[in-house]
Amino acid sequence: MNMTQYQKLKNEVKCLYYKFEYSDICADRILNAHLKLPLIDLDILRNAVIENIFTAMPQLLKLLPYYDDEKMTKLKKITNDFKERFETIIVIGMGGAILNSKCLSDFISSESSFEMIFMHKMCKIQLKKIKESINIEKTGFLFISNSGDTIETFALAEFWYENLKQSGYNDFSDRFIYVYGLKSKSLLQILHEQTGGIFLEYDSGMGGRFSTFTTPNILIGMLSDSNIEDFFAGGNSILESFLSGSEDTVRAIISGAVMTSYGLPSENFSMSIINSSYDSRFDGMIHWYSTALAETLCKEGINLVISSIDLPIDQHGLMQSILENKTRQQFNIFSVQDKTDSKINKVVSMLENEVCFQCHNHQIPLRRIILENDKIINLGAIMMHMILEVISTAVLIGVEPFTQPKIDKMKRNLAINYREQFVP
Repeated sequence: MNMTQYQKLKNEVKCLYYKFEYSDICADRILNAHLKLPLIDLDILRNAVIENIFTAMPQLLKLLPYYDDEKMTKLKKITNDFKERFETIIVIGMGGAILNSKCLSDFISSESSFEMIFMHKMCKIQLKKIKESINIEKTGFLFISNSGDTIETFALAEFWYENLKQSGYNDFSDRFIYVYGLKSKSLLQILHEQTGGIFLEYDSGMGGRFSTFTTPNILIGMLSDSNIEDFFAGGNSILESFLSGSEDTVRAIISGAVMTSYGLPSENFSMSIINSSYDSRFDGMIHWYSTALAETLCKEGINLVISSIDLPIDQHGLMQSILENKTRQQFNIFSVQDKTDSKINKVVSMLENEVCFQCHNHQIPLRRIILENDKIINLGAIMMHMILEVISTAVLIGVEPFTQPKIDKMKRNLAINYREQFVP
């Protein structure tokens, strides 16, 4: 990586839909870390990232949407029919399968009376509260699992199936949508064959955390009346810029990857990455991004801990631990540029500046990720950016980006145990 390629960096990197502001410590690390990288040129690294994606997950490199007009028309009909017949849809999934959809749902402001409830808790109290809060006659269900053997998703799907039966409803085929992969005969597929319902195949070869622009999110976007085409347009813009080697986009993505990968290839190096926001629209984004970092990077001896904090409430407690911690840390803050001259905005700016100031005083590198506005095109752009940045980080530190072997082992063990105990 030539030093001249970073001369423009200073403390700010701008892209079309967002910008990054780096603290002095971050900027210095990015400027100096290139001397220790095995890949010394931006184009070499970019090509290595593209090759990794093409080998393991080529669909990710295709311009969006991945579907032809006939498929998109089918999805629109499904969602329109659901919104006509139901007041509520309960979305059930685990990990990246549901977190991508949460990103979209949390970020947009829908005026629709149609309600979406995201379920990822195995909790009798929460289930009871949801049952009491909905009109079950007017409720549809979306079950999402790449493997189809995610036992939490299956158990919750079975829970609602049994409750509908007990309430005297048997129109499951009219109110159930299943999205799962066809790699093997799964628990969710067995339930689907038993109940009937709409089936949509989980996009082949797409892991949960990188399935941002695939079937489940398209459905969520359509159900929430968001402009899913604009979401695609934002993702396409960043993808095209990266594939074509646009300097601003490539530099922004690689800068973030260099920051995140700083020191990680060393066996004696450990670090914590903290993700945060004052803006509730980023709740899903922070959880998804933290999951993507953990699943992609935390393996093969990489000593990295990912966490998230909820600002400002954690500014009054957990920040004590962060500021006092003597281990290596990095801090990310997500926000939307808001030019409204309100007292709340001024207070939030004061709070955020204080966090930046304290991180600087305690030698904690900090990066602010700032969207230009709250249009959905910006969300699509930043999510594609972060996907490419996380994969680039994996390439820099020498780990395979698309597997999560220990999680997969847990899932297999749980599926086996579940079948042995509960499946006749």
